[in-house]
Amino acid sequence: MGLPTFLFLNLIGAAAWTGLYTGLGYAIGQPAVDIAETISEQAVWISLAVIVGGLVVHAAMSRFRAARRRS
Repeated sequence: MGLPTFLFLNLIGAAAWTGLYTGLGYAIGQPAVDIAETISEQAVWISLAVIVGGLVVHAAMSRFRAARRRS
């Protein structure tokens, strides 16, 4: 992914979260903002878990292929 594409998508994501916080804060109040922040925090951990899971699967497949070549 090129830098201009990354910056554009990052801008869209930041604008979406800002809009969500602003809209929920105006419509419902602080409890809605607290819920949105909790979702945001959990999304970080879920993303990290998916990345780690992908690395573990990749390592396991590499070991499997190496063992299969030796046989």
